[in-house]
Amino acid sequence: MKDYLIAGGGICGIASALGIAKAGQSARVFEQAETFEELGAGLQMSPNAVRALQYLGAWDALAPLCCAPNDIHIRDGISGRTLKRIALGGSFERRFGAPYRVAHRADLLRALIETARQSPRVTLESRKRVLAARGQTEGASLDFEGCQRASGTAVIACDGIHSKLRLSIHPDSAPRDSGLILWRALIPTALAPNTIDPEAVCLWLRPGGHTVHYAVSGGRYISVVHVSQAHGSTARILPSFQGLPDNLSAFLSLAENWQSWPGLDLDPLSDWTAPWGMMLGDATHATLPFLAQGAAMALEDACVLSKHVEAKAPLAGVAAIRRERTASVQLHSRRQGKIYHAGGLLSRARNLTMAALTQERFLSRLAWLYDWRP
Repeated sequence: MKDYLIAGGGICGIASALGIAKAGQSARVFEQAETFEELGAGLQMSPNAVRALQYLGAWDALAPLCCAPNDIHIRDGISGRTLKRIALGGSFERRFGAPYRVAHRADLLRALIETARQSPRVTLESRKRVLAARGQTEGASLDFEGCQRASGTAVIACDGIHSKLRLSIHPDSAPRDSGLILWRALIPTALAPNTIDPEAVCLWLRPGGHTVHYAVSGGRYISVVHVSQAHGSTARILPSFQGLPDNLSAFLSLAENWQSWPGLDLDPLSDWTAPWGMMLGDATHATLPFLAQGAAMALEDACVLSKHVEAKAPLAGVAAIRRERTASVQLHSRRQGKIYHAGGLLSRARNLTMAALTQERFLSRLAWLYDWRP
């Protein structure tokens, strides 16, 4: 049996390789960079993501690097007032059957790579820039820079939101610009003032933007994402913290190395397949981060792919199972951003609604996401 060929060595690509290996088949992962590495800062590992990692065999490698927040604190980003506290302890874990954790994106990728390198069915190859994918009479192939080619059973495109392979079959599927810019940074936990709780996921809502922060890397750092509106040529200028609560402004000012990303996502894609195989992860359903589900959706994809490979079922069945769920995440994420960034009467209505929700009612609204199982 030929190998499955995976274009892209990020979270989705390595997770897909682990899923294929779990199904008893072999996978080759091709990454264009010199090393397998992940940029960015933190990510939230909700119960569905934890279960996916357990299924793929990578959770034990990641768990020691995660942090276990006690609560989610939702606050008004202007007054600083606490709007809601959501406990993430024992009752939460009993409700969803898995914990809620936070981690650095690089730690997740390292855990996936560590697990992949222990598998004789996974091969990782760097400095392989994909130029094209082709369907063949039997199987598929990838063409690389330098007149190189690899042939296999099928190509799985995990090459991200700017996927060259997706654009080759869906030329009108360019990313959608939300008009927001996402600033990310890591701040040493030791520098954080006492008013910043490193044991919680803290979400500050304000008109036109929001800020979220939580501890990562075993508690050594606090990952910060500061979302604001992008205004033309000023989009790359360091964000202003004027108008924020004093403790938040002082905390954000401690960051030295801000990195910025435009707030991009994709419109839901109806067809994930191609003559050479299929697309997964951000290549087909990139989402804004306002539900904290981007990595989770890629991990779920890998589990469903694994089931199909094991059953020797057509890859089109993966999309048939996943399309509705990932489209819902994409559209709900856009809607959540509008709720987070509301001003005036809408923000007052949001705050009152949030305050009125019990813990159980709040969690029941997340059940459609967190109850997923491989």
